[in-house]
Amino acid sequence: MRYAEAMHGADKNVSDEMLAEMLEHFTPAEYLELAMSVGQFIALGQMFTMLGIPNSSVLSDGQIFDPYTSNINAADAAQTTGVN
Repeated sequence: MRYAEAMHGADKNVSDEMLAEMLEHFTPAEYLELAMSVGQFIALGQMFTMLGIPNSSVLSDGQIFDPYTSNINAADAAQTTGVN
């Protein structure tokens, strides 16, 4: 989590110390895969924000948004998801 926060934080900088710590637990190939995955999820979140896609399927008025079909279900979200 600290690694993802460092990549997404204000300075977007992974320190040399954090890199060394990561390489104690991951091979260079695994580290690269992790870095690519974190970067893709950060980019996906930014794209959703740019397109106005909510980051939650439960809208503020209690309706449920299906991001795959762009449909809004008027069903009570609390009954469907357990979210109040």
